[in-house]
Parts: sequence; structure tokens; C-alpha cells
Amino acid sequence: MNALPRLLLASALLAGCGSSASDSPDARPPTGDPGPGQDAAIDGRGGMDIDGGVTVVADRLPFKGVPAAATYEARVDQISGSALDTTLATLGSTGYVMAAATTNTAGYTLFSFRPTASAATYATQVNQIAGSALDTTLAQLGTGGYLVTTALTNTAGYTLFGVKPAATTVPLTTMLTQVTGAGLSTTVADFGAAGYLVTSATTNTAGYTLFGMRTATTARTTRVDQVAGADLDATIAAAGTAGLVVTALLTNTAGYTIISMQPTAGPAHYDTQVKQVTGADLTTTATALATQGYIITAAATNTAGYTLIGMRAPNP
Repeated sequence: MNALPRLLLASALLAGCGSSASDSPDARPPTGDPGPGQDAAIDGRGGMDIDGGVTVVADRLPFKGVPAAATYEARVDQISGSALDTTLATLGSTGYVMAAATTNTAGYTLFSFRPTASAATYATQVNQIAGSALDTTLAQLGTGGYLVTTALTNTAGYTLFGVKPAATTVPLTTMLTQVTGAGLSTTVADFGAAGYLVTSATTNTAGYTLFGMRTATTARTTRVDQVAGADLDATIAAAGTAGLVVTALLTNTAGYTIISMQPTAGPAHYDTQVKQVTGADLTTTATALATQGYIITAAATNTAGYTLIGMRAPNP
């Protein structure tokens, strides 16, 4: 990891869960609920259709629906809340899938990837809602075939980012749960046992909110780790070695909470990289990871800077 100092945090989770580490950028203008999608395709194995309808056999849900490729192109956008809809739409129309995001006083930072020279396009959906609307909104996104790649929380409410290929619509079944830290590991295990992938998670005074989606009921192995910054590299490397992909990364007074899920099909292990950088280095870092075949599947921000988790299938 970079020399940027780690934030040393308490190893024990507070019973009530800490508040979000993010500050609050402005909210985006409200939008209506998503209607039935006219495009998209996520097949029953979790692979998403890419250029020309060629289906990726490996389960790509843990990789936030980004198609498998040897190398990628990366894009980093830092925007205000009012620009979320248009930025996501632009990303989708140019073939990028937003795989991870953070929120702080710099606004919303979006990390997006596409296979090198890909001609695919995607439909996108952004919803900013109160906690009381989480269940219904997530279910509507899933019915419309949108994979929620990332969810964030700040004073604007909960922001959900959905994406689907612009070809056909395959609905996803959804599950939403809010738990305290003490119930986190068992709840994530329950998600995995029922075939759900925790595509994203948030933490605030309501506890931990887990967003689950699935296209099939094949069980997944899961792992939850709460560690100090000094243990990030080793912990994430261990998850990759065990064949799991990090799908969510959170920071609060409990330290870093890492949620890792096993793809239902794919390699027996995954290569990992952990980068901790300042905002000035985000684009160059994301680009370097992408050219090596890594996708940023999870990201977080706190006083240690931006922490980026890169995952890839091992090179032959």
C-alpha cells in the first residue's frame, strides 16, 4: 500500500454503529421511481451480455456487472449531487459501468470501467430516497433489471446507482436488511446461503444497510472482516486467495468493514490490490489498475484518503 498514513481505528464495533464517515454534498433533484426497463440482460448465471450478445459465463455480479476482459479503461468523476443523473447516463451511453463510489466534501466520486475498445452501452438509474423507501425502490430497480452497483448515504438520504445492459431486461430478485454490527456476519452469511450477492452496503446511525440481489439461488460463500488500516492488504489478499471478491468497503469507528462474496462460477482465486491515495491521484491510480486488468469493486474515504480495492481474475 502507499505510504499515506493509515487511519488507526478501534477494533471493537460500537453497539449502536458509528455514523457515516462521509460529509454531505448537495442532494440531486428528486426523480420518480424506475419503470420497467426497455433494455438489459443479466443471465441466470450472473453473467452480463456484452457486445453482440456474447454472454460471459463467469459470474460477474461481484464485479458489479463489468464484463470480463484482459484490460480496461477507467474513468473517475467527481461531481455534485445535481449532476448525478446526467453523469451516469453519459457513462452508460459510452460503455462504462460505475463499479464503486464514495461521498464526502468533494461531492460524489464515481469509479467506472469498460473493457478496452468495448462498444457496449448501458441504461442507468439513480434514486435518492429516504430510508423508508429503500425496500420498494430496490425491488423496483431489480424488477426493471437494474443491478445496484453502489449505494451511498449522507444528509441527502440514500443514493442508489443502478445499471443494466442496453439489450434486454432480466429481472433480479432483491433483499434489503438493516442490522447492527453484532449481526453483520450472520446476516451476510444468510444472504449468501440464499444466493444473494451483497452488491453494496452503507453505515450510519441506522446501523449497517445491506443491499442484496440475485439472478439464481446458488449459494455463495461469504466473509466479513473488521480491521484496522494496517491489516487491509493482508485481509483482502486472503479473501482473494479464498476465491472471494470484495463487494463492499465501509469505514466508521469500528475500523474498516470488508464484505466479500464468492462468485457462483469463475476462478478458484483472485488477484487483489489495495491503494490508499489522495484525491489528486485518483485518476492515475484507477487507470493504472485498469490497464492491469483490475476493477475497483469497492471504495471508501476517510482521513486516510481514498481506499480503493482492485480485484481481477488471475492472469494465465
